[in-house]
Amino acid sequence: CHCAPTLEFDDVTAVWESNAVMRALCYQAGEKGESLYPSDPILRAKLDMALDWRQTSMYTKLCK
Repeated sequence: CHCAPTLEFDDVTAVWESNAVMRALCYQAGEKGESLYPSDPILRAKLDMALDWRQTSMYTKLCK
């Protein structure tokens, strides 16, 4: 948890990790966030697959 980026909400709760921040911003954007993080379950699953790969596979190779 490198703690950056961090998104702090009005109620003082916070979300960190880039993928979680991205999803939270898309949810908050409502319909406008649909183009970045679609509500279609198949498209969302494909995007989540790429985001998960980025977090778990790509970073481990960069940090060696």
